[in-house]
Amino acid sequence: MEGLLFGTQKGAFTGAVDRPGFFEQADEGTLFLDELNSLDISLQSKLLRVLQDRKIRRVGGDVEQEVDAT
Repeated sequence: MEGLLFGTQKGAFTGAVDRPGFFEQADEGTLFLDELNSLDISLQSKLLRVLQDRKIRRVGGDVEQEVDAT
C-alpha cells in the first residue's frame, strides 16, 4: 500500500521500478482517501506527515518531493 500511495524507486526491492504514487499523480488535484483506519498504524503516521508537510519520498528513494494534493 505504501508503494501505491508514495511511489517506488527502482532497486528498492526485487522487481521495483520507478513509478509515481497516487500523491504524485494527484499533484495540483484532489486525492480521495477512505477507510484510513484499516491501514497499519505506521502507514497512518506516514500519511499524516504527507498531509501536514506536503512532501513525499518514494519507497526506496532518498529525495523528498513537494506535492500539492488536497
